[in-house]
Amino acid sequence: MTTRIIRRWVSIAVIVFAAGLTAACGGPLPPTSWSGLTVSGGIAYLAATDRIYAIDTNENTPNPNRQKWAFPPANQSASVTFHAQPILSENGILYTGSDGSTGQGFIFALDTTQTVDAGEAPNTTKTVNIEWSYPEGENPPPLGSIFGGLAYDGDSIYAATSDGRAISLKAASKSEFGKLNWTFPPTTTEPIGRIWSSPVVSGEIVYVTSQDHHLYALNTTTGEQLWKFRAGAMLAGMPTAHGDNVYIGAFDQKLYVVDSATGAKKWEFTAQGWLWDGPVVFDDTLYFGDLSGHLFAVNLDGTPAWDQPVSLEGAIRAQPLVTEDQIFVVTQARRAYALNRASRAVNWTFTAPQDGESLLTTPALVGDSVLIAPIPSGGSPIRLYAINVKSGNLQWQFPAPSAQP
Repeated sequence: MTTRIIRRWVSIAVIVFAAGLTAACGGPLPPTSWSGLTVSGGIAYLAATDRIYAIDTNENTPNPNRQKWAFPPANQSASVTFHAQPILSENGILYTGSDGSTGQGFIFALDTTQTVDAGEAPNTTKTVNIEWSYPEGENPPPLGSIFGGLAYDGDSIYAATSDGRAISLKAASKSEFGKLNWTFPPTTTEPIGRIWSSPVVSGEIVYVTSQDHHLYALNTTTGEQLWKFRAGAMLAGMPTAHGDNVYIGAFDQKLYVVDSATGAKKWEFTAQGWLWDGPVVFDDTLYFGDLSGHLFAVNLDGTPAWDQPVSLEGAIRAQPLVTEDQIFVVTQARRAYALNRASRAVNWTFTAPQDGESLLTTPALVGDSVLIAPIPSGGSPIRLYAINVKSGNLQWQFPAPSAQP
């Protein structure tokens, strides 16, 4: 692929674009640079702006040695931008989606089982090979930008695009890697609304939310629409599938709970601000935040689990990270909070040190660290912070200060 520098540092505006969001003609601007984070085997796979990074999370690793590899290689410019959570398969293939300067998206399958040198000494950097990509060829079919993550069920990859489509690609048979299973809608003349979110697979159904206010339930094998549910406003984030229900947050401040078999609404809960992603389910409780900075806990029957929500500084776009003892929440106001899950008291607060940074990605837990991926601000090169779980103190950051320009 031809490489050239593409820096789309347009304001993320996912939270502060209130005036633009309600414009009748345009709706919200697309996201441009929130990060995606997956941790496996002590390695953090980070999708941040124009790179996928593999980062050693061991706190004893010398900072200059943390980066295991980058794709594209760190010594090359990039023609795509990465936004959302990569997915690592059981055989070490990392799947990720992207967008480009012309709105042309790509799906990459990267072989993480071995690294290769990119460039010549003394400027050698490590990268990984592309197992396959989609679309490919001299005149590839158009694929809109992929702002959300991908879904993977062991057999297929599922993606949703900014031009209102969902697709499924083969991933189980090496002879057919990357071949198209189906496209929804099946014709090119009938796209649904723009999609920014990750699809979610549960059993034989893949769920897709769209800015046309609908949640779609599709058959994983055929792509056939099983049902659709209309919310009262735009759906920008991914749904949550749990048990017999699907949960979606909407820009009418409501959390909708839909029957996974029929698409019928079971109940709804009204928050105090717009809702992005669906909730995290932990111990039969739904945890979610809204764009007005409130954190909620709701029982599975729709009744509040707390007498009142917790008010935090900054809009909450990402799902919280919930453990037995704590709830970790990040906000647009560059704040990360650790709350006692039982009492809701704030155990600690971490403030990202770079002015203008936003925290819009769900944290990840590894060992004694909480990993937080900021949206870099201006010339800030920071891609990842590791915070001590108990104290809230910064343990390390990537890249290390000595490596920053």
